[in-house]
Amino acid sequence: VFLEIKGAELPNPFPRLTYAEAMNRYGSDRPDTRFDLELKDVSDIFSGSSFKVFSDTLESGGVIKVLCVPSGAKKYSNSALKKGDIYNEALKSGAKGLP
Repeated sequence: VFLEIKGAELPNPFPRLTYAEAMNRYGSDRPDTRFDLELKDVSDIFSGSSFKVFSDTLESGGVIKVLCVPSGAKKYSNSALKKGDIYNEALKSGAKGLP
């Protein structure tokens, strides 16, 4: 149907992720994979850090992950991020160490 109407051929089968893989790579069980914005585990970089938020997280068996947004610093200021949903959701989810 897509090929006839839109001229687009869809992959067969569709790419699939397990729940665990989706949560580990994207932090969501319904990731939008169009933008290739995967979480990166940087725990090894911060092992031995004196920054208490990171050291406490790692000592309790947690991990530190980051989301790398290409050219993000040019598009989003710190104050704009603090006003947005990402910041508020992080606080509600228990993110510690945010000002």
